[in-house]
Amino acid sequence: DLMRSTDTARIISENRTEKPQPLADLREIDLGEWDGLAMAEVRKRHPAAWRKRGEELAAFRPPGGESFGDLQSRVLRIFDRIAEKCMGDVLIVAHAGVNRVLLCRLLSMDLAHLFRLEQDYACLNLIDTARRPFRTALMNLTPERARGWFAARIRPGAP
Repeated sequence: DLMRSTDTARIISENRTEKPQPLADLREIDLGEWDGLAMAEVRKRHPAAWRKRGEELAAFRPPGGESFGDLQSRVLRIFDRIAEKCMGDVLIVAHAGVNRVLLCRLLSMDLAHLFRLEQDYACLNLIDTARRPFRTALMNLTPERARGWFAARIRPGAP
C-alpha cells in the first residue's frame, strides 16, 4: 500500500475491470529508525549494529523495525491467502524486499542469501500456484529483457 507500488498497480490496471487492492501486509520491510536513511549513513552512525545485521541478516531488527524473518512471515501469510482465494492470474505489485523473501521461500533458500536474488525496478516474477509446491517459472524479467526476449522469438512479419 506504499505510493510507488500503488501507483504502479493503478497504471497497470487502468483499462481493466479489476481495481488494485492495497494490502499493508505486502508493504516493504519496516526499517524502524533506519527508515529513510541511506545505507552509507546507517553504516556511519551505527557501525556495530550494521555489522551485526550483516552477520544475522534474517534475524536482525533495526531499532523499532522488523527483521527479514518478520517480513517473510508477514508476506507468506498474505501470499498463501491470495493463492488459495484467487482463481486465475493475480498480479502482486511489491518492493524488492517483499519479492526476495517470497522467492527465498519458494526456492528453499536461506534468508541469509536473499541479496543474491536480483530484483530490478519494474521486474516481473512469475509464480505458478496451480501445483504444490508452488513453482517459480520466471524471475527478474525487466521490460528491457522482455523486449529482447520477444524480439528474438518473433519472425519479421509474423502476427
